[in-house]
Parts: sequence; C-alpha cells; structure tokens
Amino acid sequence: MENAAPANRDLPVIEKDKSGKRKFVCWRGKQFGPWDELNEEFRYSPDNSRWAIRGRLHGRHYVLCDMGRYGPFDHSVRQLSFDPARGAFVFTARRGNEFMLLAEGKILKKGRIVEKPSGESFVIVNRKRFGPYRDIHFPQFSQSGKKWAAEVWREDRQCFLLLNGKEYGPFKYVGAAEFSGGVETCACKCGNDLGNGLLLDGVKFFGPYEDVFGPFFSPDGRRWGLDVRKKKGWNGFLVDGVEYGPFPYQFFVPRFSPDSRHWFVTLDSGYEDRPHSFILDGFKYGRFKISEAGFMEDGLFICVYRQRGRLFIHLGDHLLGPYRFAAKDAIRAPNATIADMTFTRKGKRSLHRGVISYKPEGSEKSIFFSPHSGESVADAIEIINAVDPAEGIAAEYAYLRLRFASLGKEFNVVRQALLPNGGKHYDILTIEFKDGQQEDFYFDITGFYGKSGNGLNE
Repeated sequence: MENAAPANRDLPVIEKDKSGKRKFVCWRGKQFGPWDELNEEFRYSPDNSRWAIRGRLHGRHYVLCDMGRYGPFDHSVRQLSFDPARGAFVFTARRGNEFMLLAEGKILKKGRIVEKPSGESFVIVNRKRFGPYRDIHFPQFSQSGKKWAAEVWREDRQCFLLLNGKEYGPFKYVGAAEFSGGVETCACKCGNDLGNGLLLDGVKFFGPYEDVFGPFFSPDGRRWGLDVRKKKGWNGFLVDGVEYGPFPYQFFVPRFSPDSRHWFVTLDSGYEDRPHSFILDGFKYGRFKISEAGFMEDGLFICVYRQRGRLFIHLGDHLLGPYRFAAKDAIRAPNATIADMTFTRKGKRSLHRGVISYKPEGSEKSIFFSPHSGESVADAIEIINAVDPAEGIAAEYAYLRLRFASLGKEFNVVRQALLPNGGKHYDILTIEFKDGQQEDFYFDITGFYGKSGNGLNE
C-alpha cells in the first residue's frame, strides 16, 4: 500500500444517493456512477493530477479513473498503481481463467489458470506450467510484469506462496501478494502455527503477531511499514523490520518522504483525529496538539502543533516558534498563512500582522518566516527553506507584499542594504507608504546567503 492522498488538491470524493445504497465518484463538478460498491481508497499519480479507484456493479468488478472506466472483470482488481514509465495506471485483473496486467485497459501481459477434470490446477505464465495444485488464488503481476505471484494449495492441504514459479512455505494461509513500485519488492501476509506475519520476497518472515495490516511502501519500493497487534492489548508498527510499541490502540500508517529517506507516524490516545505526538525517523516528539503533519511536496517534513496555546512548526531540522496568536486571528490568503501576532520587546507586548508561510507561484515548496517583528537586527525575520538568494530575496518582498496587502496598505521599496553582523548576514528593506512615512524591515538571510554564485548586492 502506498500513495496517500495529497493534502491540497481538487480531490475526487465519494457520495451516496438518497437511498444510501448506490455510490458516486464526484470530481470537478461531474458524477461517475452509480456503483454498488467503491473501494473507498483512491490511488494517485506521483504529481497527484490523476486518480483511480476500484468499484463493483451488478457483481462485476471495474477500475474507474479520470480517463475512463475499465472492465468488467470476474474478480476484484489487484495491484492498482501508477507506473511513471508508462504514464498510466496499471493493475492486474481476472476474466475467466486468464489473469492480465493492464495499463489504461490495454493488456500488457497474460497468465492462465488451467483446471483439469481430475481437479488438478496449473498456473501458466510465459508458456511455462506450474503445478499441479489443489487450489490457486490471488494471481497477479508486478507493475512492470517482470514478477508474478499467487497463493497455491497442494493436495496435502499445505499452502505456499508461488513467486516467479518458486514455492515458499508451507503456511497456514498466504494472502494476496503486493508488489512495491521501483524495485518491486513482494510482500504478503501469511500465517503459521505461531501467528500472523509479513513475508518479504518469500524469504524474510516478520512475526508472529495476532494481527497485521499493510504493508506500506516507500516510493522507491525499498522500505516498508506494517501495522501490528500482539496479545494483551499490545499495539504498534514496524518500519524496515524494526518494531515500535506498545502504544494505545490506533491505526498506524508509516508514511515515507518522496525521496524515501525519511518516515513518520503520528500517535494519539486511541481516539481518532486527536494526535498528540509523532515519531520521525525513530525519534519521538510530543506531547502537544497536532493540527497538521506530513511531507510537503518538496519532501520536507512539517508538523504544525500548539502547546500551551502557542503555535509551533517542526520543519525538517528546524523548530519554528512560538507564534503567539489565537486561532481566530489567523488569516488564510491564497498560498499563504498570515496572522495578527503578539510580539514582546523589552518587556512590552505589541500586536503586529505577520506572515508565517507562503508558497511561491508555480512552486511545489513553501517558504517560512520566523515569528519576529523585523524591527531590528535582534528581531530580524529569518527566512527558512529558501535555497539561494533569488528565492530568498523574492521571499522578502513577498513577506512585505502579503502583510500590507492584507491591511489594505500600498508601499514602495525605496532601499535595500546588506548588513553583516556577528557572523550573520541581514538584509534591510526600507519601504515608503503613500503618506511619505518610511519603515525599515530586517531579514535574517544567513540561511541562503552565498549559496549561489550570483551573491547579494548591497
């Protein structure tokens, strides 16, 4: 399992008719349906511009995506994922005694299950026959079609994973195999006399557990996570075979960064939508009230939380905050977060409008600003997540534009100066309002200063 829903896109949603029995997919003002059942889990392309979902109508199975409807098939569709190489959704489906790998409905590869009058069954892939078996279940291909797997039962009632024609087992049962993207790791849930577990590529067994759910793969397919349960109320999860727990009961979904280097899990007290901690790359952070956690489109981890009424942002290796403002004082602007924040200077408190973050037009990343007033070097506004002077200077101007546009004030930048101070570098922007009043704003540009050959001009 992989490919979580994007956080800020015009996503498809599932709605029911008045009877509550039929379902529709609603997207961009259009309805797709009706359906007797929908899988409830959408799959997305890497850029989140496309989606697909499994559905059932009149006992037959289909794949519905933004480009059309594919089917009908005789059994539930498996291994539904997006193949970047083909630019298409691929999946394994079964019709009659054939199982097929399809891309946007086009058959790429076929296999067959042959049942003899004697009751013996065989799997035929690449013109090779494997068997005989008493029963064959869950045949499917990997994304590229180079690998395939099935659950097979011998006449002696022993169960095996059949992976690329080789048997692994025996087990009490073998669930449907899942192949990751990238390196196409094969993972399947299986059970033995001791309990349930996860089998990787037929050779590595992780268990036993009372129950397992997953796996959840990283984008490159090399890493994985698993939700697990033990007896006596033990709840936890695995990441790359390392066990974390016990925790209060919840559904654990390890999420990986776009480059597959990092992972995180949010923790709660056993109640939905009340996360209070998170584990990032094996280290636990909390306790606080989390409002947002995940990897941004540029791969940077972000967790937004409140602690004792103050807002903090955990951003990569940075901890930003506290931002002192009430939730009612937050202002949502297009691609930006602005708030009327309380600043303290020399023991005196004052209220100023400030910008917390913004997303440059046409960019997949966000730029963040420290909770400072910008009135002096001591209160300079630090710019975080700008990679070079071009991006950083644009952020300085964006900060001022967003702040004063939200106040209905117009201004012009009349001067920009570079100030080295104490091993750091600051940019001073002097602005002038319509009434002729001028004001200086100090920005801490140390984070991106000198990271480009162009440098900064005084």
